[in-house]
This record gives sequence, C-alpha cells and structure tokens, in this order.
Amino acid sequence: QNHGAADLMVRGLRRKRRSPVITYNSLACGSSESLAAQQLRASLVSRSVAVVRLPKARMMRFLYAEAEHFFKRPAVEKNRYRRNVWRASLGPRPVCIGWRQVGEVKELIRCFTNESAPLPTRSFRTAALVCEKRLQALLNACLRCVVEEGGASRLTAGDTEQLHQGNCALDLFWYRNNCEDRPNCAAHIDRGLLHALVVSPAAGLELWDVKRGCFCSAEQLLGRPLLPLRDVLVIPNFELQELSHAHLWRAPTRAYSACVHRVGKPGAPSRPRLSISFEVRSAGGVDVDKWYAGIAFVPPQ
Repeated sequence: QNHGAADLMVRGLRRKRRSPVITYNSLACGSSESLAAQQLRASLVSRSVAVVRLPKARMMRFLYAEAEHFFKRPAVEKNRYRRNVWRASLGPRPVCIGWRQVGEVKELIRCFTNESAPLPTRSFRTAALVCEKRLQALLNACLRCVVEEGGASRLTAGDTEQLHQGNCALDLFWYRNNCEDRPNCAAHIDRGLLHALVVSPAAGLELWDVKRGCFCSAEQLLGRPLLPLRDVLVIPNFELQELSHAHLWRAPTRAYSACVHRVGKPGAPSRPRLSISFEVRSAGGVDVDKWYAGIAFVPPQ
C-alpha cells in the first residue's frame, strides 16, 4: 500500500511538471488575464517555450504534403519559383521570396505577408495563405497575452496592434539529412518577437534547457507528447527579449529570454525533415542593430 501511494505521488509530481497544452480558442477568446494567458506566460518565462494546440490540422497537413512534393522536385525546376522584391520595410536591398537553396543541407520557401509568393499550384498558394493567417492569428493572440499583462506592461491594446505590424514571414524549411559532416542548423536565436514552430512528423528540433544545461527535444523539455501538425511551439525571439528586459515592463518581474534552438540530425539514414514556421516581427521601436552579436550561442562549460 505504501508503494502504491508513493507511485501515485510520483505520477502526480510528473503531471505537475508537465507544460500544459493551451488551446488556440482559449487564447483567442479569453482575456490577457485568463487561465490560458497565465499558463502561456508562465511557460514562456520558465522554459522559453509554450505549446498551443490548433483546433484542426487538416489544412496544415495539406500544406505539408504540397511542400514535401515540391521539395522533391529537381533543383532546376524549383529555381523557377523564386523572385526578388524590394520593400522599404525590408531594408535597402531586394529580398528573395519563394524557393531558394540555403547552404548545402537545406532549402527554404519564404512567404512574406501581403506579398504573393511564387508557388507552383493554386492549391499550394491557398494552403500557404490559410496556414500563414492561422499562425499569425495565433501569435497575435499570444503577443496580446504577453504585452497586455495587467499592471506590468506599459503597452495598451492599441500599442499591441502597432507592435506586430512588422515583416512577418511564413517559412517552409527542408532539411535533406544527407550531409553527415554538416549540421542541419546550428544553435541560434531568431530576430523577431515571437515564433510559431509547427511540430513536425520528423524529429530533429532541439531546444536549450536552461535548468539542465543541455539541448533536448521539445517533448523532453515540455514533459509531454506532442501532436504533429496540430501542436505549435511558441518561442520568444530577440526583439521580445529586448523589450521585456528594457522598456516594455514597468518592473523586471516578467522577463522573457529568447529561445536557443537548433536542428540536429536524428541519425543516418534518415528521412528529410520539413519544418513549417511563422515569425512575428516588430514594426519598429526595438534596437535590433546589436542582435547579430547575440545570435551565436556557446553552451556554458
């Protein structure tokens, strides 16, 4: 009987250590002081990651299948679906949208909001647009919960609307897992405010666990299984870290740290990894000139 009671206690402690799965509807429909909002902030502060579950995964699965089919095409064919555009908000030089090769180990399709991406089929374009809008709505709801925290933030609802009107992008990364001597993606932090990383059916994403001092999978860090293409990992990026440590909060009681992450190789031979992500960037007001100096990550000894 004592052993049984001890087992129940251990299982109870494990459940308490689990990061809660927050539903998108609970964030979108609740206030910034709702239970879902409190759980989101607590997980972002303690782990630099939170998991939000989408109501459905049908369109995300469709986008995944369309992108997977496209990435398997010959490079000469994929190269037709790219173009350079110039937007004042993106900087002085043209930027590439659509497909491009990134180094030797990965490929990328990038779609900026309000910019028609060169994709091969209408169904692909529709799926990308729908998923982009859903992920943007998810991050906007998360950002509202973060910056409108009652009594702690200097920002109001109107400020929040202005804050996330930046250069947001939907990224589809394809890691071929075919170069043993090349890392898929080295440890880094990203520039924007918040990032939505859709849980992929293929393993590889690793997050830095500050408490244990090592990289681990999202499932290990959150202490729970995740649903591919329905669960979304929300992580703070550099701009939110700077805002929360500087002038966003009246008191430094709620400081967010950018999530250090990388994409490893699960082992050879292994299937390619397709990653769907969306990033919300600030429209201005954040000094990001120094963010490049902080992007490299060296694990503590």
